[in-house]
Amino acid sequence: MSCHWSTAAINQTRWTLLRMYTTRMKPVSYKNLHELTISDEQVAIAMQNELAERISLCLNELSYRQRAIIELRMQGMTLDEVGDVMKVSRERIRQIEHKAMRILQLPHTAGRLVMFLDD
Repeated sequence: MSCHWSTAAINQTRWTLLRMYTTRMKPVSYKNLHELTISDEQVAIAMQNELAERISLCLNELSYRQRAIIELRMQGMTLDEVGDVMKVSRERIRQIEHKAMRILQLPHTAGRLVMFLDD
């Protein structure tokens, strides 16, 4: 499965990695800064980690029950299966899932993931 990252996300990640490298090393003069190179693999790993962290922050906006339902549904479980696990009806699962999705679509929540969208 390949991911297509936005140019802004890639550039931001490259600068973040550069800052991390320069703070962990001896002080680097500006003339040496251009000599630092970051591989595409390092950028991809950093972006995967950043995306996972931001998704986690978004899910933390939900209640425990909402988060559990979203996670079970993303694993491919049907409303009936999730209802059996949570001991409620499929209609109640649908209602809770709907409310959770509305929370995740709020600007302050969804905005955390905007940089990862394609240009």
